[in-house]
Formats: sequence, C-alpha cells, structure tokens
Amino acid sequence: MRRRGRPLVALDQADLVLVAAEVLAEDPDDLVATADVAVLCGIASRLPTIPDLARATAEVLVGVAAGRPFGRDDAAVAWLAAVVLVERNGHTIEVDDDQWVALVRDAADGTRAEREVADALAPALHRRRSRVRRMLAAACEPRACPVPSTYPCPTCGADVDRSAIWLFPVCAVPTAAELTAACARRRGSHDRHGTPRPDRAGRRATRWCPVVLSEPDDAGIAGFVALTDGGPRAFRPALDGTAYDVVAIDELTPSDLVGSRSRLRDRGRGRLIGRVPAAVCRLDGASRVDWLRVTDALDALDAESLVPA
Repeated sequence: MRRRGRPLVALDQADLVLVAAEVLAEDPDDLVATADVAVLCGIASRLPTIPDLARATAEVLVGVAAGRPFGRDDAAVAWLAAVVLVERNGHTIEVDDDQWVALVRDAADGTRAEREVADALAPALHRRRSRVRRMLAAACEPRACPVPSTYPCPTCGADVDRSAIWLFPVCAVPTAAELTAACARRRGSHDRHGTPRPDRAGRRATRWCPVVLSEPDDAGIAGFVALTDGGPRAFRPALDGTAYDVVAIDELTPSDLVGSRSRLRDRGRGRLIGRVPAAVCRLDGASRVDWLRVTDALDALDAESLVPA
C-alpha cells in the first residue's frame, strides 16, 4: 500500500520496548537490560526507508517474531507492534484471528519472508475513517426497529394499512394528514381533510334493500329484482337453483313492477355482474335482501357504488 503526501510514522527501538513491556507486563527499564538491543535498532533503522505501509508492517512483524529480541512471547510482541504501526499511520487491519495466528507463526518459524507477509497484509489494510465520516455513517445506518403494519385514522379511528401510504424513507412515520387521506381513499366515510360524508356515514352493518319477486320458473325457483341506489339488479336462478346470476338493469319504469315480472327479471341479458350462492340471497319477512352479503360475495365488484340508500 503506497503512502502519498506524507511519510510513514515509524516505530523506534523505544516504541518496541514499550510495546513489549505492555505484553510482558514488565518495567521498560528492566526489559532493556535483558533485550537484544541490536535487533531492535536494526528494525527501527530500516523502517524509515520503507515507504509502503504493508512492507513496513511486515518488517516489524517478521523482525520481532523471527529475531526474538526479548527471549519470550516475541510472537505476541510482534503482533502488537504491527498493530501499533498500522494504527499510527491512520489505518486499520481487518484479519481474523486464525489468519493472524498463522501469519505470526510462519513469520516466527521463518517460513515466510517479509515480501510474502507484506503481500498477505496489503489487502487487509484499510484507511481509518475520520471522526466526521464515522458520525455520518452511524447517522445513515438503518435502525433495526419494529415498524407497525397499521395506524389508526385520526378522524374515524379505523385501521389504515401502512402499504396504502407512500413513505420516504420507508421507516418514516406517516403524518395525520397522510393517514386521513389514505382512510378516505379506502373507506370513504370522510374526505381527505377529515370532513364526514353524510351519505356514507352511519351505515348499518347489515344493509337491506327492497326486492320485487318474479314468477317461479319451470323448476319452481323464483327470481327477483333488488332495488339498489345504484340501479335495479336482477337475480336470475342459475344451474339447479343453488346460485343466482346478478344482472344490471339500465332502466326501471312503474309499469315494470305490475303484471308479469319474468320480463323484468330477464332484462339486461348479457350484462352479467357476477354469480352468488343462493344461500347469500337471504330475504327477510318484508321482502328485502341483505345487500351487504350479496356485495361481499361478488368478486371484483365495486360494492360502494351499489350500496342501497
């Protein structure tokens, strides 16, 4: 790794003694008396002539591990001295423990020369980020916090699914205005500003609408016409009477409600809305059909436009 602009900050023999004192837990003055100072001076004198950080780190690692200037635990001293040199020059070294152990052992045994150790260290050396860069990286790092899937609408209290709102960033919390607008699109009980809509507020859970019965067919099954606020809807018996075909009727006149109603039931042929089970078309004693159950049973049907008044 080539250093540009300024030379390497090297280690001298005093630095190496201080590193060894830290590893061996001894007084530096006592350590100097027993250390091979010639080996330490040789390492310290060669470092200023090496412009490459990987090569300088290899020089320290191999020189201390193989030269054994302290007589014991020299491999540990070599490892710590190499780390100190890398840190002093504004870099970090990212090598796992097994790689470090193998590298230091090979250096101590003499099976790897400085050039081979430098080649192994070069990809692991990375420039240390400044304090400002570290703060920016921490601020931009996504937080692993749970995100609710639904939020209550501020106007009506109904649950609004998070997927119905476009949010940026994706971890943002929706505002009250966004929740109100999303609820207005989904339910329509109020507008996007939270103003209630009188025509849609206060609907009962079961919505009934009147029906006009027609004469039974050959199988004895009678169809009927539901008078919804979206227009009349004819229910024609299908199959063996287990289902009804729901057909839209464009117009309804008073004369259609008297006399034979088979023609009324058959109008709108070809404009099929959907097919619902006969059990869904439940009539009460006042000849009304539970329209909410019918609309729920129709696939891909805009139920809001067909709810009776």
